[in-house]
Amino acid sequence: MERADGGLVAVLDEGRELWAALRTGYRLWREHEKPQQWDFGMTVGPAGQTVWVHDPGRPYAG
Repeated sequence: MERADGGLVAVLDEGRELWAALRTGYRLWREHEKPQQWDFGMTVGPAGQTVWVHDPGRPYAG
């Protein structure tokens, strides 16, 4: 997608900018003490899905 000033921007679904989403993710990663891949995940159960950081018993509330 081209911006009015002639620059380019990467866009995700629903018009969100890719770089803005990456910046947000990087900020959250740093705020949570740079967790390694095994320190976070998603649990799916009958009531739905939850995302967690460091403790599967404590869902991430964002």
